[in-house]
Amino acid sequence: MKGFSARWLRIALINFLVAASIGLLLRFAFVQEVKWVSYKSFQDAHSNLALLGWIFQAISACLVTCYIPDLPHLRRKYNIIFIFNQTLIFLITLSFLLSLSRIISNVFLILLSVSLINFAYSFIKDVPEEDKAKSFSYRFAITGLFFLICSFIGLYTIIPILLLAGSANKVLFYYLGVQFFLHFQYNGWFTFAILTFIFRNAESSNIRIDKQKGKTFLFMMIIGVILNFLMSIYWGYRNHQSLLWISSAGTLLQVYAIYYCRDYLKTVWLHLVNSGTKQVKYMLWFSLTAFSLKMIMQLITIVPEIASLAFTIHNYVIAYLHLTFIGVMTFFIIAWAIHRKLLWLSAFSKAGILGLAIGFILMELILFIQGTMLWAGLGFLGTYYELIFAFSLLLPLGLMLIIVRSSNTSYH
Repeated sequence: MKGFSARWLRIALINFLVAASIGLLLRFAFVQEVKWVSYKSFQDAHSNLALLGWIFQAISACLVTCYIPDLPHLRRKYNIIFIFNQTLIFLITLSFLLSLSRIISNVFLILLSVSLINFAYSFIKDVPEEDKAKSFSYRFAITGLFFLICSFIGLYTIIPILLLAGSANKVLFYYLGVQFFLHFQYNGWFTFAILTFIFRNAESSNIRIDKQKGKTFLFMMIIGVILNFLMSIYWGYRNHQSLLWISSAGTLLQVYAIYYCRDYLKTVWLHLVNSGTKQVKYMLWFSLTAFSLKMIMQLITIVPEIASLAFTIHNYVIAYLHLTFIGVMTFFIIAWAIHRKLLWLSAFSKAGILGLAIGFILMELILFIQGTMLWAGLGFLGTYYELIFAFSLLLPLGLMLIIVRSSNTSYH
């Protein structure tokens, strides 16, 4: 399935390039007026294409490579599934860019969720029985897929909310629906996908897995994800601080799970890192550093004043989302793809990865600095919009360099 996955991974990267280009246009709209841009619609197109067109398609391609036998009928089957998903992702993006009714966009999203259920069912059905019985990483894979499908429940609630135009709580319920989707994407699907590939690499190298400890680790991570969602509910019910404490307990439980399995996790992580090239090592450590920062940010929100900042200062919110999406996920997926020879490492792709990293770091810094200035009542940096646009420019440029080289690579 390597050729199949390499092709779809490149298509996912193109989706990411388009999403990054839309994001760049949104940044430019603050530097100079672009009358034909509907900010909210383009922002929705940007975020949905990034989440579904890049992360979902990329993870799915890697899952197929790891678990599905390379047989002609299965290649045809998954090609059809991926083509159908890509078509729906294109229609979703187009509906947002053309500012069509939000109900139309959400209908396409719900159709996509049905297709994702079909992908999950096909994946579970087509994984060999021996893998299901012996592979511990498979449990993380199906848990991640469960959270992926679960996340769309939030979108299912949005259509009736949009129809209830006169509801006094419309904004709150709409926010909670969106946050439910984002939470189980970012903290469920994303996290368990990474754990899947880390454990799968250990299995491929015949590293012994302590299944009893692994089951405990898996259970604590799942409970932690569920409890963390209460942070989003706290946004609408600030007088219920117990929601904040329970959410923080979920993060502490995940930290303890990592500590509980620290020796084993260190072994499987270092094996993955040390089996890659120098660039792969750098990207994996970069991803781990971003994940650690993400966990720290979640932990400190136990303080109500800090939790309020997370809700009220938009720069902090965007910095957190980008930290997870680009810092944790994007660098891990690209590193994993190079490690599995699904992407080709060349002078072009090295330059592209470096540009991506520099652009990401500078964007995070300027977002954090500006957010802190707003918190301190110091107003805006005089060149904030110009700087954030210039730093954002490095992302699509870096992606173009990665895609140009990988598109010339053939797999047999």
